[in-house]
Amino acid sequence: MQHQLLKLINEQHIAVDLCAESNREAIQRVCYILARTGDIREKYWEDVYKREKEFPTGLPTFPVAVAIPHADPDHVVRTAVAIGVLKSPVLFRQMGADPSKTLQVWIIFLLAIKEREKQVDLLQGLMKLVQDKDLLKKILDSQAPSSVLKAIKESK
Repeated sequence: MQHQLLKLINEQHIAVDLCAESNREAIQRVCYILARTGDIREKYWEDVYKREKEFPTGLPTFPVAVAIPHADPDHVVRTAVAIGVLKSPVLFRQMGADPSKTLQVWIIFLLAIKEREKQVDLLQGLMKLVQDKDLLKKILDSQAPSSVLKAIKESK
């Protein structure tokens, strides 16, 4: 599972010290990473944001909360994962909880999945990854995309 995820993440798909004032802006900025590499069309961020409003993706992971926004593949060119490590947290609503429950999210794992049948496997792999508190701490402390990627590769 993790091997499949690793193939989708590279240094070009990672941004550290990302500045955003809201979850909308954070989604837009992380989507821009994949638009820049040609993995998605720019309109994908609008689909992701619309889906996020209806089906929140914030997770109360420890030591920091994460979000796993994604949308249907209409504007996905190639399956990829982008990671945005925020300079300061933004509010995301918690997945599956009372809609008023919000989390201070520091790390965004954006999924852009072209093949719908891969979605469940990729989400499960990512869920395992985000439950590793040592990994989340290393990602949060990373000063460069290369150290985020190294931490993910070295995680259990």
